[in-house]
Amino acid sequence: MGSEAPALVHVARNFGETEELALWERYARARGHHLIELCPGARLRAGERFTDLGGSIAAMRRRLRRVQADLPPRRIHIYHQGGWGLDAVAPADGAERRFVFFHEPLPLFERLVVHVLRFAQGVIVPVEGMKTRIRTASPWIPDGRIRVVPHPWAVIADDLPRPAPARVPGLTGFPGRIEFRQKRADRIPRFVEAEEFSGELPLEVFPVGNDVRSFRRKWRRDARVAWREERALPERLGRMRAWDVAVFLSSFEGFPQGLAWCVESGVLPLFPEGSGIEPPFQLSVDCVYEAGETEDAMGKYSALCGLGEAERGRLAERNRRGLAELPGTDDALAAMLEAEANRPKPPPPGKAAFGPWWPVRVYGYFIHFARTGQWGGQRFMHEPGRGTGR
Repeated sequence: MGSEAPALVHVARNFGETEELALWERYARARGHHLIELCPGARLRAGERFTDLGGSIAAMRRRLRRVQADLPPRRIHIYHQGGWGLDAVAPADGAERRFVFFHEPLPLFERLVVHVLRFAQGVIVPVEGMKTRIRTASPWIPDGRIRVVPHPWAVIADDLPRPAPARVPGLTGFPGRIEFRQKRADRIPRFVEAEEFSGELPLEVFPVGNDVRSFRRKWRRDARVAWREERALPERLGRMRAWDVAVFLSSFEGFPQGLAWCVESGVLPLFPEGSGIEPPFQLSVDCVYEAGETEDAMGKYSALCGLGEAERGRLAERNRRGLAELPGTDDALAAMLEAEANRPKPPPPGKAAFGPWWPVRVYGYFIHFARTGQWGGQRFMHEPGRGTGR
């Protein structure tokens, strides 16, 4: 591939859409990597941002060619969001190699892996569990074409509020977004209604996520749920340091940065395992419950709340050791690039899977359905979440 290493370029529909993308944007800028947004965002009233899905695939290709003209000639492109756009803009992509990053184990993501490998040399996932799912579903895919690179969860450390809030004994929080499909915030009512949840201190939640409005309508007056004011990710992570226990009710997860930050801060997580979900690193058995089993979750929760300071500290340290065993983002990326340096240059991708006159919005609907089995439109994000990458 030559003596000079290719430049690393991160490509996404829009880096303001999710918190994982905001972290990757910040990480890329700090490491001198380049960024390409296929659909730049626009601002709305009240500080909201949305992804502009107007125009055609032909216009998206022209935008990609124009941006690449200002980048180094030798490049490796990493397409985030499960390769959104790659199968449409492949003829305009001038990278020597392309990788597709799947951030989360969406219900149908394994079949999309097979599709994107027509246009990319490999896929990246943040945890070993997702690699195992791909290899189980498609054992013919070579092991070397699937790389594990954890999310750069620690890059936001400098933005956390200081001093950290003092821990409040017995305080429990829900670190996920208010979202029903993945984070399963709809399970919160059942959790706080259980007899093991004493109600002396309300469960803290943050007003971010796609289903905040519908959740608020039902629970806005319930004293067992406390809405915090923090919206931006640094402030939310800072507030988590006050919690005793962090409750995860998700139906699937890749590498939730909230879990890493809770463990790093000494907060005891209560995380589901089984039914297609598992912790991204080794947690104490005291902090893991059987996914979907409320009785098991509440039993573990009650036990965590009843721990003395000494036992609580030992449990927190055990979880930190599991987090420390994860490879760092820098090391994992370096290992991936070193392995690719010894491979011959691949041929350019073939024809795109979508013609140039497809509307981008319609293309987005099809890709969303292919990933999740559900139809969905553009996703709104609040501007404070974008602030982590600037």
